[in-house]
Amino acid sequence: MKKLSEIKKELESKGIEVRKIRATLNGAQAYRVIGSEHNPAAIWTSADIRESYQRGEFA
Repeated sequence: MKKLSEIKKELESKGIEVRKIRATLNGAQAYRVIGSEHNPAAIWTSADIRESYQRGEFA
């Protein structure tokens, strides 16, 4: 399984930005995913991003 930093680099090459925000979600660091078909106001954890990436939702 890839690290979040590796996934962020691949998504940046596709024009999708993963931004760290000053919030937590159930104690985990929260992120925003900007530039994809997903809701830009949604808050993601690193586990959510990795799972969605593995399923191919950012293609």
